Amino acid sequence: MSSADDGDSGDVLEGHRVLARALRHHGVEYMYGVVGIPVMEVAVAAMQEGIHYVGMRNEQAACYAAQARRGDFAQQMV
Repeated sequence: MSSADDGDSGDVLEGHRVLARALRHHGVEYMYGVVGIPVMEVAVAAMQEGIHYVGMRNEQAACYAAQARRGDFAQQMV
């Protein structure tokens, strides 16, 4: 049984936390995406790292919102 199975996640490296920390390290301040089960862990981890997560109803709306917020496409993540 791994430590993730027994509830002790002290030494477990979780991908969504690694991703959120890397995004914050690279200066990402806002994330736009579709709200749903596949992205909830990433969204929560991003918010814990101080990144503003903006949940949208569809991908097109997320792209429009990200473009309106900042014209720099290099730091937009949808």
